[in-house]
Amino acid sequence: MGKDKVMNAIEASKERFFGLAAEIWNRPEISYQERESASLQKATLREFGFHVVELDRIQNHAFTAEFGSGSPVIGLLGEFDALPGLSQKVSTVQEPVVAGGPGHGCGHNLLGTACMAAATGLKAALETGCLKGTVRYYGCPAEEQVGKPVLAQAGVFAGLDAVLCWHPADINTVAAYGTNASVELVFRFKGVASHAAQVPHLGRSALDALTLMSVGVEFLREHMPQSARVHYIVSSGGERPNIVPRSAEGHFQVRSPRMREVLPLVRRVVDVAKGAALMTGTQVEWEVLHGCHDVLPNSVISDVLYDNLKSVPLPVFDAADRDLAAGLAAYSNDDQKRATLALFGIDPASVATLIHSPLHESIGYWGVGGPYRRPRMSATCPIWPRPPRSTPPPGRSGSVRTPGRPLPPRDRGSV
Repeated sequence: MGKDKVMNAIEASKERFFGLAAEIWNRPEISYQERESASLQKATLREFGFHVVELDRIQNHAFTAEFGSGSPVIGLLGEFDALPGLSQKVSTVQEPVVAGGPGHGCGHNLLGTACMAAATGLKAALETGCLKGTVRYYGCPAEEQVGKPVLAQAGVFAGLDAVLCWHPADINTVAAYGTNASVELVFRFKGVASHAAQVPHLGRSALDALTLMSVGVEFLREHMPQSARVHYIVSSGGERPNIVPRSAEGHFQVRSPRMREVLPLVRRVVDVAKGAALMTGTQVEWEVLHGCHDVLPNSVISDVLYDNLKSVPLPVFDAADRDLAAGLAAYSNDDQKRATLALFGIDPASVATLIHSPLHESIGYWGVGGPYRRPRMSATCPIWPRPPRSTPPPGRSGSVRTPGRPLPPRDRGSV
């Protein structure tokens, strides 16, 4: 009866959440700037009778929305940030609304919306006595910039029995796997400016140092674990080409499946920066901007979610949805299609067969129509389960790990 109550409540309110997803799509805001997106979600949750607590003192635009009392306390994570440079109309070709503006390339307009729908469904079951406990929705800014560890470090997730989330994709599945740990640092090189044509020998180029650091990181890749990654960008490198740059700055992100693998690699990247400064007669300072521990999968909760996933009706796509998906697939080359299928574990032999099949042409699109049916499905999957006997004790059943000793958010150094 509880499941029926949840699904009926979501079905009754689906147009409200479809509209909310479209509003957030039309107002894309990048990490830490999600003022309107957060406001839309908070207003909607208040309309549905949730008690909203704003957490701007911890992180701008973060909040919780809660209903019920007692245990279990079930959390739902919702994000709503967009990505820079991905402004896009609802179209099968690249067609920005604002050239260079942000857009929802990862479907975060759907991400938080579906979890909100799940929360309202659970609220309906709580109100009628079908379920007991507390449902708590978390408005989490800056998913693209590792925003949740800031909330975790402040104790925002304390007291949860379990926390659930989802992410838009072109398949419906339970993601029962871990994610990479990550640390992002900024390196700032300081040199001596001089005229690049008349007296270059008097200068000490900060950009040369940053360039040598990036080259050193490239050579480091051979000696990294195969599962490790280092990404970087040059965020500043001087003003004019005829002036030896006095300053240069680069952002480096280090990833690996476990934090215990990330930290030694971070130290090696720092050593590369020190060497680059020594070679160029410059100085370097570095700062850890943020870090995120690896997520530990929870097989018990994943099994319960999968059972619920099987009980939820599949999305039904109409002709307009299929035409849109076919139009999108028409602009994908074979290599892109192979990469998409391989990403989800399809074996190479099957990829060759599926590459031109309707399976790949059913890719959803975050801005309109068909994709809104998928968050509707996602909203109905986190239905409050009856805990199986193998469920871990309260406080240990969450799927997101909050480490006891988080990486200090403002580690610094200089040479």
